[in-house]
Amino acid sequence: MDTKPAILERPAPAEQRIGAEEAIHKAERFLNRHLGHLLAAGTPQRVLFPLRSTWVVPVQLTYPGCGVIGEVGMVVVDETTGEVVAWTSPQEMYQATEKLYQEHQEEIETAFSAIQQGESAS
Repeated sequence: MDTKPAILERPAPAEQRIGAEEAIHKAERFLNRHLGHLLAAGTPQRVLFPLRSTWVVPVQLTYPGCGVIGEVGMVVVDETTGEVVAWTSPQEMYQATEKLYQEHQEEIETAFSAIQQGESAS
């Protein structure tokens, strides 16, 4: 019986390839255009497929004064073309956003109140 470990090879790279930072920018543009300003792109993970590779970018719920509250979905960016090719459904992201808001409501409202008080003192 052959016990050699499997060797995973990536296909030859295509002409154009984007990096993690560009994948974040592509995902954030997509989020701003389609879902709103409280969602931000997190740190992408590169995923290799037999015919292409992609960046899977987590979508994070953020609030001013709180920062990242949690993850609500994903956006997938094709590494070769830079196109957004898949995403978590908006309905699922909205549901996850609502759940996180409910779980962190006191923290969010306290931070928001502190921001408003700081602005009114200026």
